[in-house]
Amino acid sequence: MIASFSRALAEELRFNQTSQDFDEAMKSAIESIYDASVNKK
Repeated sequence: MIASFSRALAEELRFNQTSQDFDEAMKSAIESIYDASVNKK
C-alpha cells in the first residue's frame, strides 16, 4: 500500500517544474489519495 502512495505522489512530478506546478501536482495527488481512502466506492 505504501508503494502505491509513493507512486501516486511522484507520478506527475517533473524535474523542470516550477514550485507552483510542484505544489499543484502534490495537492492534486494528496486529494486523490484522500478521496480514495475516505470515499470508498
